[in-house]
Amino acid sequence: MKKAILILLVGLFWCNVGIAQNLIKIPVNVHIAQTSAKAKFNNKYYDYNTIATTQMIEKDFSKANEIWKQANIFWEIIKIDKTQINIKNFNKHSKFFINIRETKLNQRQLVKKSTLYFSKIIDSEKNNNSKAINVYYLPYMMAPACGYSTLAHKTKKHQDYFTLISSKVSPWYGQTRGCDTGWITAHELGHLLSLNHIGTAGIDLMMYHNKERKKGNRIPPNQIKQVRNFYKKNLKKIF
Repeated sequence: MKKAILILLVGLFWCNVGIAQNLIKIPVNVHIAQTSAKAKFNNKYYDYNTIATTQMIEKDFSKANEIWKQANIFWEIIKIDKTQINIKNFNKHSKFFINIRETKLNQRQLVKKSTLYFSKIIDSEKNNNSKAINVYYLPYMMAPACGYSTLAHKTKKHQDYFTLISSKVSPWYGQTRGCDTGWITAHELGHLLSLNHIGTAGIDLMMYHNKERKKGNRIPPNQIKQVRNFYKKNLKKIF
């Protein structure tokens, strides 16, 4: 009798785990940024052609999905397209990011202005797919970074909800290093699910690399709970 009760309890336990951790599939529209114009910065012109290919993007998402497997979340690419972007005011926007450390804006104003500038360049109001997460691949960022995402809980407009991935750091920062786009994709998608930079450097996905430039892949249980709850509350009804 005791053995039967034990088996029943174990069965119920695994059943509840299965229900709590059912697979979440999130549709993604990937945009490969295209432009025939050159990016102007400090009276110099730079090529702004995205080098990302379908094979590179699929490899990045394979890595991202391997990391997000621990949360039982799968990012499903439903479309990869070549998207025309607008770099008419690239010079103006770039100067803002280069002087970002001297800005007197508070964090909220900074995020709002950054999102506005990025959204104009990718023309998100026109290009965003309202039925999917939108990820834009750029040749490089205007800021000294490899990625950017809007924090989902801080924006309500769909055109202000996107992720940017770049293949290398901007040339005018004196850096030539490339970007680990697979890890960057996994990290930035975490922001789209409401996660901030938090955790231990070199161990947790949502933190930066440590002094040895080691990046982490761990998503702690509390963050897994947060993103899954966020999805159910905010995204499930859309997708």
